[in-house]
Amino acid sequence: MAKKIYYGWVVVGVAFTTLGAVVGVRSVLPLFFSTLTSEFGWARSSLSAAMSIHSLTYGGMQPLVGRLADRWGAKTIILSGVFLEGLVMLALPNATEVWHIYLYYGVLLSVGYACAAATANTMMVAPWFTFKRGLAISISSAGFPVGQIVFNPLAIYLILVYGWRGTSSILALVLLLAIWPAVLLLARKPPSPPLAIPNPAGTAAKVLAENTSQTPATAPVPPEPPRHWRQKFFWHLAISNAVNGVGALMVLTHLPSLGADLSLEATLIALVLTVLGIANTAGTLLAGPLTDRWGAERVLTFLFASRTLGLILLSLSSVFQASATALIYLAAIFFGLTYFSISPVNGAVATSTYGPRAGTVFGWLILFFQVAGALGAYLAGLAYDHLGGYTEVFMFTAIASGAICLSWLKPGTKPARAAKKISRN
Repeated sequence: MAKKIYYGWVVVGVAFTTLGAVVGVRSVLPLFFSTLTSEFGWARSSLSAAMSIHSLTYGGMQPLVGRLADRWGAKTIILSGVFLEGLVMLALPNATEVWHIYLYYGVLLSVGYACAAATANTMMVAPWFTFKRGLAISISSAGFPVGQIVFNPLAIYLILVYGWRGTSSILALVLLLAIWPAVLLLARKPPSPPLAIPNPAGTAAKVLAENTSQTPATAPVPPEPPRHWRQKFFWHLAISNAVNGVGALMVLTHLPSLGADLSLEATLIALVLTVLGIANTAGTLLAGPLTDRWGAERVLTFLFASRTLGLILLSLSSVFQASATALIYLAAIFFGLTYFSISPVNGAVATSTYGPRAGTVFGWLILFFQVAGALGAYLAGLAYDHLGGYTEVFMFTAIASGAICLSWLKPGTKPARAAKKISRN
């Protein structure tokens, strides 16, 4: 008889597809910029403001989304988010004023996207797994880069054939008629207490490993933990994720401009971004299983070391312009490995450490990422205006990233120690 597939992997597939779709649809607005500017005469800066509103709304929603996922279940929150994002994309073609874009995309779509994106999907996947939790979260999180890779060229084709209004409507139907029913029908609740404590010690516990027909671990839920913001470990995670956000959004915002300043051709810049995207996908897929095998602190040490090296290479590209092309390609690889890969590690750590409050904690970590990232992108532009380049701001961010790398270098299982402290309270 064929071995029955553990249903948790079906949930992983649903989360991967859902995240890819909501991220892909959310990322198409910049592709509408040229058409909207031509049709309505709106300034690029006015449309760019919608992106800023979106980023702040999305980040501000994350702690609330995590708390609601803890209370009502991640599936309910994801269904609400996908439905709202689909409705907004149906309404978007009716926009005739720039404030409509701010309302539809900057606020309403951001709320839907926040409910259906990383926090809730991670909380939907995590309770199904104990020994392969990191791998499962990595696979589901890979929907983020894959969704952009798939939907961006698809949207460009649809815009050429059907225009921006038709494209918006088609993408809305994808969400409402394909993704929403898939989540409703396939995303079952795990047959165990929510967020059971992970990785019980001993050989007998390994019998419960996933990829069998047995249910996830049914160990009792640990006692209600103390408030996370009173714990040094939470602030270690939060500051790490803030520095992660500064570097991530700074580079993604300004890398094309840096390439243009170095007189790189547009096709070469596009190729650099493609390399970065491939490295991003690889890093996201690898981070989780490496966390399962080596522990979160070792993986975070490696990721922040790679981030530091990437930032140093970007900083040096303006100094050694004769080697700028090679330096930027190398930077794209080292930086790309770290862009989204820190998220599944944080998800695994939050689930393992904070149990029934994991969604709330993970939501706060994403808020730190978004707010610090928005600040980093702005400060990099300000530094460029005053200093005439990015060398200093990239190097300063590399130093901050290196400090975070060293902070995780101390041997030992910090997440495990934190979890033990929580269970004793």
